[in-house]
Amino acid sequence: MSDALSFQMNHVALSMLPGEITGARRQELLGFYEKVFNWSEYVEDEKFLEEFTLELAALVGEDVPAHPPLVMLTGSGQFIFLYGLENAMKATPVDHFGFVVESEDQLNEILEKAKEYKKSDGDVVIVDKAVTSYDIDESILDRMPGKQVDLINCYIGYRMPLAVEIQYYRWNS
Repeated sequence: MSDALSFQMNHVALSMLPGEITGARRQELLGFYEKVFNWSEYVEDEKFLEEFTLELAALVGEDVPAHPPLVMLTGSGQFIFLYGLENAMKATPVDHFGFVVESEDQLNEILEKAKEYKKSDGDVVIVDKAVTSYDIDESILDRMPGKQVDLINCYIGYRMPLAVEIQYYRWNS
């Protein structure tokens, strides 16, 4: 048995300016992430908003106005939780979170959808597909499906503080 802990990440929570997740801007965010990544909105009830506003105030140490968060389901149980805060996070262009896909075709499909969306919305930022090869260290070969791997990835950003990296691992023996 390994000494490493075993757990899964189930969400990412990001603060954004309230105006970026309400009204027309909210619909634009949803439109992009639904079309490109097939994410869907999960709508919280009023009781949740009240409880979350109290929790957020406790976390930041001051009263905060209630703004409905934008929750986007990304898969089986995972989600992106965007909440409004006047002092929202600031990120560098390199900051991102990553998703792994099961095939290079899936990566290509997502990338093509983003490129198509970019034709009508200049806020889409894309770092095109790249392939980087890595040799696996002998000390961990027993835990890996091959001796060498090609990391195939791209980055797609749209109005959230963090971009999304899509990765596919092509293993070689």
